Amino acid sequence: MRVTVMVVLSLITMVLDHRLHYLDNVRSHLFVLISPLQMLVESPIRYANLLSEAMTSQAQLLHENRRLHKNQLLLASKLQTFKSLEKENADLRRLLNISQRTAQKTLIAEVVSVDIDPFVRKMLINKGSADGVYEGLPVLDAQGVVGKVVHTSVFMSSVQLITNLTHVLPVVIQRNGVRAIAEGTGATDQLSLLYLPDTADVQQGDLLLTSGLGGLFPRGYPVGAVASVKQDTDLAYIEVIVNPSSPLDKNKEVLLLWPEDYFKQTTAAVVQHQQSEQDPTAPVATPEDINVNSTP
Repeated sequence: MRVTVMVVLSLITMVLDHRLHYLDNVRSHLFVLISPLQMLVESPIRYANLLSEAMTSQAQLLHENRRLHKNQLLLASKLQTFKSLEKENADLRRLLNISQRTAQKTLIAEVVSVDIDPFVRKMLINKGSADGVYEGLPVLDAQGVVGKVVHTSVFMSSVQLITNLTHVLPVVIQRNGVRAIAEGTGATDQLSLLYLPDTADVQQGDLLLTSGLGGLFPRGYPVGAVASVKQDTDLAYIEVIVNPSSPLDKNKEVLLLWPEDYFKQTTAAVVQHQQSEQDPTAPVATPEDINVNSTP
């Protein structure tokens, strides 16, 4: 009975509230009273959501930061590789320019290893007797003279650097034509000039070129620049230290240079062989009889 009465009263109240809005004020006051309690109940959930979002954002930021840092390292590595390749290409272009300017036979070789022992000072290159390389062949790079071939195998050759203690090279000072002998000191970046009198006109910064004397190295290729000139009152000679033009311990490619008469000798040998096959009584051709102006 009580339940029925309560249900009837509730229905009447709902109808009156719906039609006449009698309970609006009561509802407003109840909402004001209940709001703090509702906020208190909802606050843990809200704070938990905010904390979760913050942790998710931080994790995403850390992940993004690690990804960007990794990309930065990769890009920096690629940039260094590009710079290295750019330098190699520039060096190769200079080597090719040397090759194109001369009528001599040339061949670019890759440096396999460098022995920095002061009593050795040699490098190994990937060209050998199969490529026509022989002992005594001059070796250059884009900056100047490197050394000479001292040993060959079929596919490899050993090059003695100009800084080797036993290596000597006739040079000439570009500024005034004074001739001298450049000798290796065993140091990576030093040569010395031998037997220059104390009256010789040598100045710091003078560029030294190959003189062409001795017939091994062609004339006019850079050897180095004078780093210091020391006058010794106890001796009749001056002490001159020279820095090589070539970065001998950093080369990646070098240029092998055949003598100027290589083509004449080779062509003469071919012509002589052909003549002997066609007419054994024909006179033998000499290099002077053959004019070679082109590079094969």
